Amino acid sequence: MPSDLQVDNIKDGSATKTLAEYSSSVWSWGSGVPAGTVLQVVLGNSATASSGTGDQLAIAQSITMSDSSNKLLAFGMLCWELTIDSRSQVFGGAKIVTSGSGVTSESYKPTPSDSSTGHTGFRLSTPTSSSSWKIGGLSPVNYLFSPSVAGSVTVSLYGMGYDANYGVMEVNRNDNTHGHSTLILMEVVA
Repeated sequence: MPSDLQVDNIKDGSATKTLAEYSSSVWSWGSGVPAGTVLQVVLGNSATASSGTGDQLAIAQSITMSDSSNKLLAFGMLCWELTIDSRSQVFGGAKIVTSGSGVTSESYKPTPSDSSTGHTGFRLSTPTSSSSWKIGGLSPVNYLFSPSVAGSVTVSLYGMGYDANYGVMEVNRNDNTHGHSTLILMEVVA
């Protein structure tokens, strides 16, 4: 015979830490949840193509953080391609950034010195110039952010095209042979 258990709070064995609480028709995590606990997961995919030099947005995804002391773990997969054309070298890169009202904005590049002058992201040197070469792939970009806000945080993943001398960056090429970029965002108790 089934039965119901009705509670407004769930506490630990010592009854000193609230693990979850029910208020105004909504359950929320309490302050007693152990550090490292994943509170929520948000997934986003994008196949919207963009190309050029400079930062090319591959995907942006938002998550609403429940506590300003929690961390935001972002797992990104960047679908990118660089056009070589008549160049003997091409360079590109990737970065992942946070933004939003009241958010402590952060930017992460997998290679710290990656910039328009210190090309250390994706690189290719060809023995001779070619008129039609392209190089591309899927590259992971992951980072643990500290947004310092209880509220909405937007995480954006970019492919970086440095300038026309070093190739054109294209993200999410949509021609049925290339993939899309993804972001998985996790709010983690600090």
